[in-house]
Amino acid sequence: MFFAWIGGRVINRERDRLRRSGCYNFYRGQCPQANGIDSNIQGLDATRRTNCRQARQPESCSRRNTDYPDMSDTKNHIGKELDLHLVGITLLDTAIASTNLGDQIIMEAVRHELSDIISESFCYSVATHERMGRKSRSLIDRSQLTIAGGTNLLSSRMWWNSVWKLSPWDALKNRNVLLMGVGWYQFQKKPDLYSQWLLRRILSRDDLHSVRDSFTEQMLASIGITNVVNTACPTLWALSADRCHAIPKQKAECVVTTLNTYMPDSRADAMLLRTLRQHYRTIYF
Repeated sequence: MFFAWIGGRVINRERDRLRRSGCYNFYRGQCPQANGIDSNIQGLDATRRTNCRQARQPESCSRRNTDYPDMSDTKNHIGKELDLHLVGITLLDTAIASTNLGDQIIMEAVRHELSDIISESFCYSVATHERMGRKSRSLIDRSQLTIAGGTNLLSSRMWWNSVWKLSPWDALKNRNVLLMGVGWYQFQKKPDLYSQWLLRRILSRDDLHSVRDSFTEQMLASIGITNVVNTACPTLWALSADRCHAIPKQKAECVVTTLNTYMPDSRADAMLLRTLRQHYRTIYF
């Protein structure tokens, strides 16, 4: 449901934009920019004819015999492809500038789940763990959809030590961000007034958000954001019944473990590693 909705929103938004600009019926000759593009096409044809004459291969000037698309059908081609192939999407990447390996694992899952839906779109990447600059904001402004991927981005204190580095300027621009498997930072109390205002301004009011747990869903509902569905973390979406059934039930000789770096506990970490060494031949971090 979440993926079908994303694909529909992307196509419908771009189609509405083209209709408003008069370019939806471009291939029918109704676009006000058609004359300018026609002149560009003619200029391209003239350049190609000149190159052909210089190479003394006049037969290659035939548009039907080249590897280029048929220029006589250019307007038809552009009119049909704009709503699918030139849709800009910004992915708020939680793995950029992060020392947490879990963020990278989550973003791999996010990109994998989105691959079929945004395969025909141009996808920008913008960091969430650093303040956005002018370039990052311009990429979001030119995109039809902005998706925040995974990890615990949301917080009850968005102004202090928050994972998602947002500013009041971002809220004033009304970023219209869509959440995908996002969680809440630790188990905090209800957000303060500034965080409530910031999240209500940043997050889309009409689109359906995906969160990773019921706690995040309840926290958003407490500040009036109810267009939310609990989908769990994107890393779990590929765990179908068949895949879970194929997981070995016998103990293996190797084990994979992780250690927390931002809340270290050397005594507990040492005990964990000693226990694993006693029961497994190889330990992978």
